[in-house]
Amino acid sequence: MKLVFDDQALADLENIYNWIAEDSPATAKTVVDRLLSSVELLISFPFMGHAGHVSDTLEWVESDRDGGVSWGAGPRR
Repeated sequence: MKLVFDDQALADLENIYNWIAEDSPATAKTVVDRLLSSVELLISFPFMGHAGHVSDTLEWVESDRDGGVSWGAGPRR
């Protein structure tokens, strides 16, 4: 499986980084790195999580602090 980030996802990551970096660039890097590492789990487990708010998507919360991730994984097999 290959992960593909759309433009909105990349913009969201950049906005998250920039917002946190106003107070702490080191923390901003840590948060974005954690989100990216967590998203890599989708390569092995594309159907983890629960039904998303948007039709045909799944969601999961990485942690209480870092927010959540939504994605489309195609039909379950």
